[in-house]
Amino acid sequence: MKAKTNKSSKSEENATFYKEQLDSLKDMMSRTTSYMEMLQSELKKKNREIEQSVNYAQNIQHNLLPKSTVFKSQFKEYFYDVRQRDIIGGDMIYAKQVGDEFIFALMDCTGHGIPGALLSMLGYTFLDRLINSANSNSPSLILKALDLQFKKFFSQSPSERTLTDGMDGILCCYHKRSKILKYSLAGRPLWYHHNGEWHRQRPAKSSIGGSRNKGFETICLSLDDGDEIFIFSDGLTDQFGGPHDKKFLTKRALNCLINQKKLNLTDRFQNLVEEVFEWKGKTEQTDDISLLALKL
Repeated sequence: MKAKTNKSSKSEENATFYKEQLDSLKDMMSRTTSYMEMLQSELKKKNREIEQSVNYAQNIQHNLLPKSTVFKSQFKEYFYDVRQRDIIGGDMIYAKQVGDEFIFALMDCTGHGIPGALLSMLGYTFLDRLINSANSNSPSLILKALDLQFKKFFSQSPSERTLTDGMDGILCCYHKRSKILKYSLAGRPLWYHHNGEWHRQRPAKSSIGGSRNKGFETICLSLDDGDEIFIFSDGLTDQFGGPHDKKFLTKRALNCLINQKKLNLTDRFQNLVEEVFEWKGKTEQTDDISLLALKL
């Protein structure tokens, strides 16, 4: 009888021990679940705050785009679009009437997202300040001054790493009465439609604020009524997609414009943007995309 009592007592002790262990595990799981729920709630809150901040920043960046009235006074037709890869980004379009000339530019800054957006805001401020204070509307001189401004801003002591952030782009000055277009290229081409054909001016390998710099040149074009000007960032032609995940490339862009030559400018370039995004499909957007098309 005594042996049976000892065995029963041992079983009760084991049951009590395992119950305590189970209760401890339940308590630990409950605490862990509560902590994870708290973290999840905190992450959702932070994500909402970040999303609200980025969306507000998008509104600020969007407000820097030229108003439609700026182009209406100069050109018969116009179209522009900016599709940043990460809501905000490094592509920007600038336009301003200065005396008898209309100055416009498209710039593609280093990086994407927040860094790219900060750099584009910086570039916009530098460019606007230089144009307002310039004694000459020479595109090459303005780009040269912009390049120096970027390098001065990012210069650091010799013992520290020197930043080479900057931008590629095109700066143009258009005189409406004479139909003379002066432009300077910083790593991006200019396309123009004249005498029924598209012509492409290839740029020298120079960039603003970067390590590539072979100088800037002002080129003059004498244009006619009905001629068109087209400038764009490399995100347009570098977008990956299609059946074999290849770049869209300039050849497809050119064919798209040629095949739809009977359409008005707005429809043609809107269709070009749509074709790029159809090419993209479910592939991630490769880069920020911007374009500006103008018809005299």
